[in-house]
Amino acid sequence: MVILLLVVGSGSWMSAEVPVSDFSRLDTLAREVVIARDVRKIPESAFAGCRRLKRVRFEDGSRCVAVGDYAFYCCDSLEVFAAPRSLREIGRYAFAWCVSLREVSLGNVRRLGPLAFAYCSSIGKIDLPRTLERIGNNAFSNCSSLQEVVIPDSVKELESYAFSGCESLKEIDLPGSCAVLGELLVSGCTSLGWIRVHSPVPPGFECESFLFDPDEKERYEQCRLVVSPDLSGAYGNARGWSLFRHILENN
Repeated sequence: MVILLLVVGSGSWMSAEVPVSDFSRLDTLAREVVIARDVRKIPESAFAGCRRLKRVRFEDGSRCVAVGDYAFYCCDSLEVFAAPRSLREIGRYAFAWCVSLREVSLGNVRRLGPLAFAYCSSIGKIDLPRTLERIGNNAFSNCSSLQEVVIPDSVKELESYAFSGCESLKEIDLPGSCAVLGELLVSGCTSLGWIRVHSPVPPGFECESFLFDPDEKERYEQCRLVVSPDLSGAYGNARGWSLFRHILENN
């Protein structure tokens, strides 16, 4: 059975080791948990709804490789999450609606599940690691404080609505490694002014939609699309990308 080590409650340490299946009886007291080094996966819904939980830490030498679906869902008070170097995957809805979450370090994570950080309204910045390969649909949707995103070229799958509804987002760099992008990636990003694309070939799109919703025609007029030198013509003639009024070349 998976064991959690050292549960913090009401300003004092509780010296019990607590099985995940029994954690619910402590969720009104816990402020912080330390995950034991031998835990390989935080199970599905392990801490879901623990309203007072503020911080999660991992013991040195952690072997944890995965955070399960809904593991920290609706932890309203959670402020900090730093992934251990061993972590590879964060499941669907794992941190969704963690509205106080402001500091996130993803370590060497490779895969982010659908809605993994959706509605985390306090995240202002997220550093995506160069190990990241997949960003699931709606992974960061409605992160209303997020202002800038750089998606590394290691990402091969960038799924639909990944950053939709991020109303404070001003700049986004799309990777040069995706032949096809998910639809409506930045729909509802009303502050977005700059989109940089690093692909030498204009990526295609899933379905019949592009970066924005069809009702957001003004976004194509107001956003600056920045592409690599000598590629403005290719993007200007490409399906979906040709909707942009301003296509600039990066010097």
